Amino acid sequence: MPAPLTIYFMGFPYGETRRHGAGVAQNGRPTLTKRQREAKARKRREDKDERRRIRKAEKVERLDHPSGADSDIDPDIADIIPGPQPPRI
Repeated sequence: MPAPLTIYFMGFPYGETRRHGAGVAQNGRPTLTKRQREAKARKRREDKDERRRIRKAEKVERLDHPSGADSDIDPDIADIIPGPQPPRI
């Protein structure tokens, strides 16, 4: 009489249980570290968006008030006259 035929399923004899960790997913849910990582990335994006809004508002303000007005002149160079200078004696 021939030996009984053993049927294998996914590398194991059919009906036997797998060993723990033999290619089986351990945790289907996101881990705590992943949630923390995502929260940190979200906060970075929000901070970056806030900085962009601030820079945009400052840019508009700079364009509304161009430099070159008399109040913006440096007092150290206010009396300098551009152009040819008088000869030194």
